[in-house]
Amino acid sequence: MSVAPSTMPPALKAPLRLKRSIGTTCAPCINELPLLEELNHSYDPSEIQVVGLLEDSLDANGRLVPAHLETAQGYLDKVGATFPTLALDEATYAYVKTASIGTPTT
Repeated sequence: MSVAPSTMPPALKAPLRLKRSIGTTCAPCINELPLLEELNHSYDPSEIQVVGLLEDSLDANGRLVPAHLETAQGYLDKVGATFPTLALDEATYAYVKTASIGTPTT
């Protein structure tokens, strides 16, 4: 699954989504990727969907940081992640935060 910039929320069909914040410099986040991939395959995708949220995709000026996308992609490729992972822009980040009951973080 590719990490890509997102200006719109993804079309997510499952009624329950586990959204996991991921930071390219967050060791616990990176260490959890294999567990998230396992969880992603443990349930029917029409019932539960795992979604990764790349939290450090923007610089202080709100511009995408290609190096962070590449680093995150490398981590996802290493574990064979198939769940969608969004590189959040400010609008999508705000949507995710307001459209969630909760967002687990480390």
